[in-house]
Amino acid sequence: MGLVTKAGIILVIVFNAVMIPTIAFSYDYTLSERIGILIVMIMFESIIIVPSYLIGRKLRKRQTIKKHNVDEKERLWKLREEKRREDARKLGEERLKELREKAEFEQQQRLKELREKAEFEQRKKEEFEQQQKAKGLIKYIDRNGQERWGTSHEVKEWKAIELNLSNDFMDLSPKQFEEFVGKLFRAMGYETIDLPFVADYGADLIAKKNNDTIVIQVKKFARGNNVGAPEVQKTLGAMWKYKANKSVIVTTSAFTIAAEEQAKEAPIELWDIRQIKQITEKYLMGLTV
Repeated sequence: MGLVTKAGIILVIVFNAVMIPTIAFSYDYTLSERIGILIVMIMFESIIIVPSYLIGRKLRKRQTIKKHNVDEKERLWKLREEKRREDARKLGEERLKELREKAEFEQQQRLKELREKAEFEQRKKEEFEQQQKAKGLIKYIDRNGQERWGTSHEVKEWKAIELNLSNDFMDLSPKQFEEFVGKLFRAMGYETIDLPFVADYGADLIAKKNNDTIVIQVKKFARGNNVGAPEVQKTLGAMWKYKANKSVIVTTSAFTIAAEEQAKEAPIELWDIRQIKQITEKYLMGLTV
């Protein structure tokens, strides 16, 4: 029941509540007059109630139509949103599929390129090895995994050098180690002179290159038996005797702190077992002197 209809009924009720007692209990009206008034009241009430009902019905219909329109708009909006989300999902899936296919294709291309490169490098390596073998050379792989080719004599020397590197030259006598150091300096481009083994005055070798003359003192010591400051002083003194401008002490062990302090700012280099190994690997591994 609409608001307008309710208002019309309330108005009729109020009108009846006022008029019916007046007509019923008044002695001023005859029976025919009362009947006439009742007829007029009914007509009046009809005039009020019927339009109110019709207006209310029309308003309810409008509200129903309006609500239906709103519901339809909401339904259509939901449908559009669902379609939009579905389209976005499908687009995302298609895009993801494209990206996945692209990534797989690129990965396959990279793998193909890597395989082709590996095959090319392998063929190149095999061709190189065949060329080296045709020259009568032998492949040698050192302790660092580096590959080199040399004659049987060179390979034999490399193996001997690596054996010395692995056991800190302990298999060599002092004289043999001194000869080894001379070979190392020759590999570095120096001319070497062996000095008398007895009374060497702080020098075992003389190395010369260009304008440099180097006094070399060689100490074949076991690990823990470090070279001290007196040996540094003797080698520096030998520079005057042999007219050298530089000096080097080479040892299979290490140097004391005092020796290192003595060598600071002096024209002398201290080569311990670690340095001699590094220099040997650089200049002798792969070279025959």
